[in-house]
Formats: sequence, structure tokens, C-alpha cells
Amino acid sequence: MKNINRNFELAYESFLNHDYVKVIELLREIPENVLTETEDKVAVWEMLAHSYYETMDEKAVDYYKKLAELYESLKDDLQHFTNLVRVLENLAELHDDEDHFKTGLKYYDKLIKLFERNEDLDKQIKEEMIVKTAMKAADVSEENNYIYGAKKYYKKIMDVARFSGNPEVKRIQIQAHYQLGNIFIEESKMFDAIRNFKKVIKIKDEYNIPLNPGFLAATYNNLAIASKIEFYFTDAVKYFKESLKYYLQLAKENPEEYLPFVGLTYNNLGNTYVEKFDVRDEIDTFGVSSFSGFGILSAQRTEGPQKMLQVLDKEEGVAFYKKALEVFQKLYEKHPEQYEHYLGTVKHNLGIIHDELERYDEAVKWYEEALEIREKLANKNPDFFMPDLAVTLLNLVTLYQGLFESTGKKTYLDRARSYFESVKPVIDRLNPNLPVIVSMKSEKDYFENYFNNVTGEYIDLVNYKVNKKEWQKLRDETLDIDEKLNYQNRIVGKLLDLKKKYPKNKTIRNELAVEYTNLFWFYLLKKDLKEARKIKIDYDKIAGQLSKEMRINMAHYRLLDGNEKEAETEYKQILWDYSEARNEIFNTIKNDLFILFRYGVIDNPSSLIGRLEMVLNGGETNWN
Repeated sequence: MKNINRNFELAYESFLNHDYVKVIELLREIPENVLTETEDKVAVWEMLAHSYYETMDEKAVDYYKKLAELYESLKDDLQHFTNLVRVLENLAELHDDEDHFKTGLKYYDKLIKLFERNEDLDKQIKEEMIVKTAMKAADVSEENNYIYGAKKYYKKIMDVARFSGNPEVKRIQIQAHYQLGNIFIEESKMFDAIRNFKKVIKIKDEYNIPLNPGFLAATYNNLAIASKIEFYFTDAVKYFKESLKYYLQLAKENPEEYLPFVGLTYNNLGNTYVEKFDVRDEIDTFGVSSFSGFGILSAQRTEGPQKMLQVLDKEEGVAFYKKALEVFQKLYEKHPEQYEHYLGTVKHNLGIIHDELERYDEAVKWYEEALEIREKLANKNPDFFMPDLAVTLLNLVTLYQGLFESTGKKTYLDRARSYFESVKPVIDRLNPNLPVIVSMKSEKDYFENYFNNVTGEYIDLVNYKVNKKEWQKLRDETLDIDEKLNYQNRIVGKLLDLKKKYPKNKTIRNELAVEYTNLFWFYLLKKDLKEARKIKIDYDKIAGQLSKEMRINMAHYRLLDGNEKEAETEYKQILWDYSEARNEIFNTIKNDLFILFRYGVIDNPSSLIGRLEMVLNGGETNWN
């Protein structure tokens, strides 16, 4: 025993001096069977477990297990309880790697049950111990992508916190809601994400919990992202602005760390004002990133009264993008390699928003500046930056194609072709692992087909549509029926010229049928039935059968020609034949009749409209 005691004393001295290798060497010489007393076992196993732990030896687990069994068997006093907690925590931490983390979670579960069973613990201390342990277990679960486990531990935190007023428990509950919000964003469950982020703010306010400004900035930012994805744009703007408030405050104290977040938030605000209407960021839609270069321009254009409101909102977007540009320009001057990508992205986004505002010269300027940056970056790192380059080139193709379609100018067509030839090899090199790449490849196929079909015939049709749009505008602005007829005859005349040039073109024939229908209507407004009959003869030559619009016109014709009963029968037959669109057709007939009345072509049509309304509502069924 003398040698054993001496070994123990030397080991203890080495332990105090942190010479753990020596501790292990000395204590391994003591046979296990001589450790008969509990105190001896505790002393030797504690030093061995800690020494193996410090030297990163797996044998630490064996000794911590021995200690756990020993402390569990001892009388439930505070000292042994504390030791057992420490040992179980160590065992949990020793199993947090990818291969053994579920074993580690079992030790965390043991700890939670240990706290729950202990009736001697102060209520507040017990609550804190449970939620802190559950948070550690949730963190381990998330780190190992065990989301089911993470959610289970977050639920445990919520259950404890629900009936607690302890500020520390509430602080951990806030962290749990934040983490859950992020999980739900990853799972594309935005309503759940929004609910959890809002809980963070609600609990903070209700219990006056002081939180780190960086944490609050991130919470509002993620709440804004989830809201934007769900198209709650007004909310998204509000939350991004809240996030910006905190980031600006943090950037004053630590610009190196937080100024980039200021720039990102300005950019996100710009994105929100753009996406509020008719442009979607493909990556963002899939919940991958709140800041991406993949702003793909939409071909959709908004018309009508809403357009002015959208312009005002997009002006806000321009202002935020320009602020983002200022921030990233400053960062770029200090760290060019790190922030050049962001400059390219913001300039690309400025191109999109000016494109949407139909300020095409400005849009081209920003796209070309973005293109210069993205070409350089793609040459250095093609795997990472080639998609950015492709999308800017595609947007330039789309812009110039749109300008060609709206003006008929061949110079715009040539520019669109040129950019398309540049983007084709870029897209061909992309690996379609992301939805946005699939989208770009689809765009490439569309443009390939489009440019292959742009012949002289197609260009003539585009020019016709440009002229038609202008003549329609002038026609609809005037109240003089002769002027209306003049512009409508120009449209028909242009179509007839094209028909002579391209007699087999189906688009021209279909278009001519529509415009003869319009011309027929204007002759009815003028009460010129003779000319209307001539138009009907021309219509019959090119149209296979009467369209519902021309059938309505013919019913009008019979009404004007004094055949009211025939007209009424025809109106009813039309309503019967197009039952799936009965409401729409009834409204068309009613509006047309009132127009004829306002022009003085027919007397008050109210009685006829009333009878037709009976048919619409099923009140008359035997009229045939």
C-alpha cells in the first residue's frame, strides 16, 4: 500500500501541475482491485478521466462512465448530484461528433430527467438547468443536421418557459424561437418562420429582456426575408428598416464587421421594392439567399392606374440600391477582392430597376458596368461567378429584344443577337444543379428559337404592331367617328398590304379577322350599314367561321337594320352557345348597346337588356 499511496501522491502533484501524461503513467500502476473505498475510486477515476480528456484519449469516456455509475448509486446529496451533472455533461460533450452525437444526446436527456426529478432544487435553478441543457442538445442536433432532434429540444425549452417568468429562461426561449425561425426558413415554411421571429420580439418587449443589437438586427433581417418570400412586401420593408437601424448603430462602433451588413440590407430593401410587383429573384424565391446576383428580368409590364404607384415604389428602390452602392464602394476601396462581387450585384440590380422603370439608357449603363465586373470575376473563378455573368447578359438580351419588339428598330435586334451569342457559351458551361440555372437554360432555348424565327416577314409584322399600337392610341383618344374610322382603316390597310406580301401567314389572317371586326363595329357607330355589309363580305373571305365578337356585331347590325326580333334571338343564341362565358358576353353586349345608344344609333336599349338579363339568370328557357 505504501507504493500505492506514494503513486497517488505523486499523481496528485502532477495533476496540480497539469502534467497529465505523468498522472496517467502513475495511476495506471495502481491495480483496480485495491480501490475498495468509494473515496479512493472517486479520487483515482476523476484524475484519470480528466487526464485522458486533456490528452484527447478515448479512454476518458470509460472513466467518466465509471464515475457516472458510481455517482448514480450514491446517496442523493448535493455534492454527488453536482458531480454526476458534471460527469454527464462531459460524456455528452465527448460524444458530440458526427458519428456519436446521438449517444451524446442520450446523456443530455439523462441530465434533463435528473434535473426534473430533483425535488430539492430551487424552481428557478431547475428551470435554468433544464433549458440550458436542452439548448446544448439542440445545438448539437443542428450541427449534425438532426433537425427532428433540434425541434424536440426547442419544444422542451418552450414547455418550461411557458410557465416561467425567469429572465434567463426567457432569454433562452428567445434564442430557441430564433433558431426555429431559421430552421423553418431552410424548410421553406415561411409562416412558421415568421411566427417564431415575431415571438422573439414579443417576449423581448413583454419581459424587457436586453438583447444584443446584432442578434436583433439578424432577427429583423430574417423576419423580413421570410415576409418577402411570402409576398408580404410592406412588412418586409418595415422589418428590413428595423434591421438597418441596428446595423447602422453597430457599424458606427465597428465598421469593419458591420458595414457589409448595412450594404446588404440597403440592397435587400431595393430588392423588395423591385420584387413587390413583377420581378422575382429566383434564388431568393427558393429561400437560399437574401442577397444574390440572380435578378432575372421579368418580361411582364404593368399598365393602367397602378403603374404610377409602382413607379413611386421603384424610385424608393433606386434610392436604396444607390445607398448600397456607396457602402460597397467604400468597402471595395479597402478590400477590392472581397467586395468586387457585391459591387457587380448592386449595379446589376440597378440595371433591373431602371429597366423596369423603362429608363433603358440608364439600365444599359448599369448592366454594362455590372458586366465588366462579372466578366473579370468569371475569368478568375468561373465555377462561382459564371452564373452571375450569364444572368446579366441574359437581361441585356431581354432588354434589347423588348426594345426591338416595341420600336421595330433593327439596331436593337442586332444588339440583342450580339449579347445572345455572348451568353450561349456561358450558359452551356453551367451545371444545372440550381433552379436558377435550369431557368437560364430554358431562357437560352427560348431565345434560340426566337432568333431563328426572326425573318424579314417577322420584322414586317413587328413594325405593323408598332404602327398599330400608335394608331389604336390615336383612334381611342378621339371622339369623332370619322377620325376613328380613319385610324382603323389604316390598321386594316397595313394588314392588307402584308397579306399580299405574305399570303400564307396565319397570324396576318387572324389579325385581319380581328381588325375587320373592329372596323365593322365603327361603321355601325356611324350608322353606315352599306359599308358594314362590305366589310362583312371581306371578313367572310378570310375567316373560317364567325367569332363570337363578330356574331355580337351582326346582332347589332340586325337591330340597326330594323330587325329587332332577329337581333334579340341572335343575342339569346350567343348567350346560350357560350354558357361558360355568359356573364362576360352579357356585359359586352350591354356595354355595346349603351355605346350605340350614346352615339344616337339606337333608342334606349334598357328593355332589350332586361330581356337578355332574364336569359342570363335562367328566367326564360323556351325562347327558341
